[in-house]
Amino acid sequence: MKKKSYKSIYINIFLVILCAVMALTIVHLKSQSDDHLKRYTTVNEKLKRTQNDYKELSSEYKELSRINGLSTNELTAKQTITNLFNTLFNYDNNNYASRFDKAEKYMNSNVIEKLKGAGGDIQAPKAKIEKQIKKIEIFRQIEKSENITALVQIKSTYSVDGEDNPEVNELYKVRVNLKTNKIEFFQLLGALNVVDES
Repeated sequence: MKKKSYKSIYINIFLVILCAVMALTIVHLKSQSDDHLKRYTTVNEKLKRTQNDYKELSSEYKELSRINGLSTNELTAKQTITNLFNTLFNYDNNNYASRFDKAEKYMNSNVIEKLKGAGGDIQAPKAKIEKQIKKIEIFRQIEKSENITALVQIKSTYSVDGEDNPEVNELYKVRVNLKTNKIEFFQLLGALNVVDES
């Protein structure tokens, strides 16, 4: 009888230990599962927020494109035109000559050579000069073409030896080649001094 009772005690102890081990394993697995679930929930919320942000931005972009009527090519051409005009017409004695080299990023070299004029060797004037663009407006010409033609109006100031001249409005016609994303045609149509009434 004593042997049977010892045997049942051993079995009971073994079962208690086994239950304790299983309980600890379940608690550990549940803890890991909770951590994974929390991480999944956090990542899933971020993903949903990102998807919502994307939808909002996408709809805003479509609306802006619809309002402005600008395609991706037109936006790229507009940026090329803006970069070129800022490069060419924001200058002083220090970058007077080098601006043409920088403009090669946005304009065909043969057009730049025509802008430089005969000889092609540009030297800054001895007098202190400075030209600054105040405003650029770009108007797309509506025409069926592989390239984009635009009228560009710039308002700028020019000073010599610190003396400011009246603001000038200049109108240019340019054409951007969409394959190279460079300006292949550049023409000054006219300039008009802006005089204040007084």
